[in-house]
Amino acid sequence: MDLRQLRYVITAAEAGNFARGAEALQLNTSTISRRIGKLEEELGLTVFERGPAGVRLTPTGRAVIVHVKRCLRNLRWSSA
Repeated sequence: MDLRQLRYVITAAEAGNFARGAEALQLNTSTISRRIGKLEEELGLTVFERGPAGVRLTPTGRAVIVHVKRCLRNLRWSSA
């Protein structure tokens, strides 16, 4: 797991779509999808429900997002 993967998860969740998340991060869709898939595999969790209309956070994914945002806030605070 690395900080980029965490940022990808937050961006995709906020966009509700891997393509829009990838665009916001100036990446291609397959990159963000692969990285998030790898993170899910590493964690042994399903963070997103994937569907034709986009992605939705699973209940577990919502909990993950809360922790990820907290961690990223703490990292920003500690590096200031």
